[in-house]
Amino acid sequence: LFAANQASVAVDVEPSPQADLIFDPQTAGGLLAAVDHDAAEETIKQLKAAGYPAVIIGQLTKELGIKLL
Repeated sequence: LFAANQASVAVDVEPSPQADLIFDPQTAGGLLAAVDHDAAEETIKQLKAAGYPAVIIGQLTKELGIKLL
């Protein structure tokens, strides 16, 4: 699926290990990103404006584990 994913993109992507993640079939599902707390709401707003179904799902804390919202 890597080659098919890469061929489906209409723009040139410079080859790199990071760019390979874009086409890796194991990362073809949803994308999880850690964003600074102060930028989270604006990031969600911009992603939604771009047409992505973005939501905040949790918060990293200093305590062990993750605080789910």
